[in-house]
Amino acid sequence: MVDPSIVETYSVGKEGFIVALCEALGVTEIFNQTLNSTNGRPVDIPYGVVAMMMMVNMCHDHMPISRLKDYYEYTDLEGLFHQPISLDQINDDRFGGFLDLFHEAAVKRFFHRLLLTLCLFMGFK
Repeated sequence: MVDPSIVETYSVGKEGFIVALCEALGVTEIFNQTLNSTNGRPVDIPYGVVAMMMMVNMCHDHMPISRLKDYYEYTDLEGLFHQPISLDQINDDRFGGFLDLFHEAAVKRFFHRLLLTLCLFMGFK
């Protein structure tokens, strides 16, 4: 069980809790380290944030990727994700590209790293 004193919510509701939990567990950094290329151009929205945007949607309303712009239309994106994001940046090409890259980056390796991080976080040895 996660100790609630280590999770700082940034907004009211499930969305803020999911973002705070991902940040506390280092999930965003694992995505960023796994998917970022050192020889490519920098991304305008970090992959960890794109992943959180998808997780928030899945845990809340679960709209299809093609409707994520509608889902986030009335959301303070920068306040929730701590990253300047405009509504125009949210499109199905971005999320589809993220999923393709995630698949190519060895999903099993990612989840092994995430599981190790969670075990260390929970104090398992």
